Amino acid sequence: ISVERDYLYNFSCFFGDAVLGYVHVDGHLVCQKGTNGAHGPTPPSVRSTEYDNPLPVLSSTAWPIRLVVVHLGSDSRPTDSFGVRITRAPERGGRPAGGGEGGGKGAAWLGGGTLRKEAWLEGALSPALPEAEAQRDAMQARLSSGWAPWYDMSYTRLVRLPEGSALALMLCDSGASGADAPRCLEEARVDWGPGGQGDVTIRLGAHAYDRSYLQLYLATATCNVSIEVGGGDELLAIVEVVAGCDGTELVLAGSSVWYRVHEVSAAAQTLSFTPIGDGLRSSVVHATQPSKGSALLLPRRVEALPLVPVWAGRRLFFSASSLRPLGAASLAVRSRWRRQRRLLVQSAAASRSDPGDAPRGVGGGAGALRRIRRACGGQDG
Repeated sequence: ISVERDYLYNFSCFFGDAVLGYVHVDGHLVCQKGTNGAHGPTPPSVRSTEYDNPLPVLSSTAWPIRLVVVHLGSDSRPTDSFGVRITRAPERGGRPAGGGEGGGKGAAWLGGGTLRKEAWLEGALSPALPEAEAQRDAMQARLSSGWAPWYDMSYTRLVRLPEGSALALMLCDSGASGADAPRCLEEARVDWGPGGQGDVTIRLGAHAYDRSYLQLYLATATCNVSIEVGGGDELLAIVEVVAGCDGTELVLAGSSVWYRVHEVSAAAQTLSFTPIGDGLRSSVVHATQPSKGSALLLPRRVEALPLVPVWAGRRLFFSASSLRPLGAASLAVRSRWRRQRRLLVQSAAASRSDPGDAPRGVGGGAGALRRIRRACGGQDG
């Protein structure tokens, strides 16, 4: 839909007898029904904050609309009574009519095999996505496979798409630190952390947009490690001690995310993931060597997981393909970083030749190139 500035647009949805439905407009969730939908006892003052609705017009004036409806295949009749009402009003003149599923007088009705529209909507609707949006869809399809930190609740939980196999990297007290109770860092984020993690810090390093390479530092009061990951179909990871860690054990724990059903098992040096379903891929994570510790105390919820304590001196490598020698693994991970670094330098060189293409807030030209080279250790490659 093509939209005009200085208007607010409201989207009211009706999903009929569908068990699940949701509508995104320009990436904003405007309404839904099903597992995550607002339910009756919720007061209107709370329900109104659950969706980005109505939407103001900012930089983009071509909004993609995505409507998804899921119904039970055993239903006696198909779900055909669904649709979206679109209303608008001047931004300074009040809110558009409508709100809630099926509410308000509709300026347009999309769905159920029919389309009714008022004069202002003539020419505003198109069956095709904008070119940039189609390119984004294609890029997302390419990226939605393989290992990477897709789980947004923790940088230290690596997930394989589309199966949902999840590998958590936990720093756990081994008992030698004198702590009153065992503790494991089960997740790590830059914006918040669970209770009892006031000493935990995380610093992000280089990240490739396609998750082919990423690096971060994770530290507690007694242990500081660097984590490097090469994502994709072949997971490669290196954990290296920066400082301390004498009383800390690294534990790999297996599970699944997003309600995906798995069978996960642990052996001395491996975690095996078998997702339940047709066409899904199994995974085996190999570690360089098992833990040398024998008195590792873990929280009960961690003990219940399939896990492998894998601390191996000052450096550890693990992968979800085949176990390589540590030196070869290190070369494989670093080669991904060198490839990403070349892309950064090439991008800076391009902005130097055409400063008008430089991203806002970054700057173009030789200055950007020098800054990237300094960040890369002063090397040209």
